[in-house]
Amino acid sequence: MKKIIALSLTAALLGFMTLSFKQSKILKEGIVEFDVTFLNLTPEMKQAESMFPKKLIMYFKDNSFRNEMPSSMGNTITINNGAKKEFYLLMDMMGQKTALKQTEEQMKKQLAEADVKNIKVTLQKETKVIAGYTCKRALINLTLEGKEEQIECFYTPELPDIANHNTSPGFDQIKGFMMEYTLNMQGMKTKLTANKVRKEVVDSKLFDLPEGYTLKTLEELRNMGGGQD
Repeated sequence: MKKIIALSLTAALLGFMTLSFKQSKILKEGIVEFDVTFLNLTPEMKQAESMFPKKLIMYFKDNSFRNEMPSSMGNTITINNGAKKEFYLLMDMMGQKTALKQTEEQMKKQLAEADVKNIKVTLQKETKVIAGYTCKRALINLTLEGKEEQIECFYTPELPDIANHNTSPGFDQIKGFMMEYTLNMQGMKTKLTANKVRKEVVDSKLFDLPEGYTLKTLEELRNMGGGQD
């Protein structure tokens, strides 16, 4: 249980630590659905794979967005409210609803403390059609906690320039919406691929903190799950 909660927390926090929104004249609001695939799992994590999230649904409007990751354990929701400059992490697992609320200043502090260095973005000529959009390829090389890593991503300039759910440093240098990318979370490579883009009106209330959640500190969330595995 503790490992599952840690995975959800890490996925959400890594994604929204680097969120940014840049003005676009293309699409102001809509919904994007992603497939989530976990790669190179350890034998221990492989046994729990059925409980991991299989999809991510992103709602965006103006400079706010919301990501939902349902799983057999419950739902993890991350919200960035651009108007209020607030971030929310909501976890609804086995009937227990907990929430983390942070300001833009707190998020920037966490970014400054992260051990990320030597970020280099290389734009490629290769293209790929994803969910009906022609996407361009980019490679991001960086040093994370002393280890060199490379992130491959495909992006489209036909959608808003949003560095969205589960992004990494360097994404803010790419002019387009991330339609496919990989991340390294707790030693696991996780791949997200958009499968559908829906041009729909999005309710602004989705970007507010809902009722029924108990606020926790970041440290309290990290320690959730007790001694269970």
